[in-house]
Amino acid sequence: MGRRALGWTLVLTVLGSWCLAALAVVAGVAPAQAPATRPLPEASDGPVVLVGIPGLTWDLVGDSTPTLHRLAEQGGSAALVLRGPDEVTCAADAWLTVGVGTRTDREALGCGVDATPVWDGAGAREPDLSALTAPARAGGTCVTTHGLIAEPGPGGPPVLDTDTAGLLALPALDPDCRIQLVAATPVYESDRSEVLADLDTALADLVDQVERRDGILVVSGMGQTTSDARAQALIVAPTSHGATPSLLTSGSTRQAGLVQLVDLTPTLLQLAGLEPGTDALPGAPVAETQRHHDAPATAAADLADAVSDAQRLAPWTLGALALILLPLVALGAAVRRWGPDHAPGLLTGSAWCSWPCRQPPSWPVSPRGGGPSSRGPRSSPSSSAPPASSRCSPEVCRAPGDPRWLHPPWSPPSPSSSWGSTRCGRPASGSSVSWGCNR
Repeated sequence: MGRRALGWTLVLTVLGSWCLAALAVVAGVAPAQAPATRPLPEASDGPVVLVGIPGLTWDLVGDSTPTLHRLAEQGGSAALVLRGPDEVTCAADAWLTVGVGTRTDREALGCGVDATPVWDGAGAREPDLSALTAPARAGGTCVTTHGLIAEPGPGGPPVLDTDTAGLLALPALDPDCRIQLVAATPVYESDRSEVLADLDTALADLVDQVERRDGILVVSGMGQTTSDARAQALIVAPTSHGATPSLLTSGSTRQAGLVQLVDLTPTLLQLAGLEPGTDALPGAPVAETQRHHDAPATAAADLADAVSDAQRLAPWTLGALALILLPLVALGAAVRRWGPDHAPGLLTGSAWCSWPCRQPPSWPVSPRGGGPSSRGPRSSPSSSAPPASSRCSPEVCRAPGDPRWLHPPWSPPSPSSSWGSTRCGRPASGSSVSWGCNR
């Protein structure tokens, strides 16, 4: 394949990729722009309750979990993701992310059953919730937690007491606090059938309390329980009458059905009617998309599966592309380095520079003409200056009918002609050949 054919192949490949991207946008597979949104309704006087369930994914929301299924059918739904170098976070780091409003990642090697929630280096019992507590105090209210206090474990390190103080303990909501955080027992891959039924039953009791006080319930996945970066479930269920099912989005993702973990902090403040603190938060409040969806929960589940599959297949796809492209790049480099028509890179660059500005590159004339010579050292400009009769005249070189004036330097030289000998006469011995015209 020649250079011209290779260049056109690359151009057509780029244009084809643009056409495929435009077709995906028109078909609705890829978003062309941020969807039109409307803000979520604020809780009038009731509490805003966040229930965090580590390991909660959309494949768990179904007939086996009637409470979660009913909340998803009546409220807003989205796939909850993490963005950054590490897309896996543990339950403790996820709660810290919600508390401080920015991504916290202390378990860089992934999450496991033995991941312990040490809130800081001094072993604090409660997490840092400054991004929520400061605006709450400014608004004349407070933040209450249920199951987020770390107690000394059997082996010494502190662990979350979610069994006796979290969701499974059926906590009573604090009537004085607008924002309340409820921690749930993690859902592991091996014992989902044993934990889910208990969590769903306890969630039904909490829903009754929120409905009696006309509050808003937010159910969210709160960190992974394995090293698999799967998208999790997010459900926002206003208990007021007239709530309609919708697909959620946020200003940080600008994609229908996709929300980040850092968006939960400004969302809780917005639902409670509180102004954020002085520090800017990286997340944005969750909002409803104005476009009507027949089954928003199903759309959110499908998007979560697509995001999870893309994250899982991305390393394998990049590895396969590297195995294909690296030998091709090595082959191309070898052809350019040892090919029969290869010209030294320095001289080729000199021709590139001299052709547009019509300046002569100074190299010894080749016996064949039209290129550099491989024999002998380069003559100095004073000794290699050709006589006046052998120099190109501007009238001859700039003639519009001269095809060699329009011939670019990257094209191979013609073996039957030479700029120095054909148009300007035979150059003197050791003279420099000019591909352009002296000014």
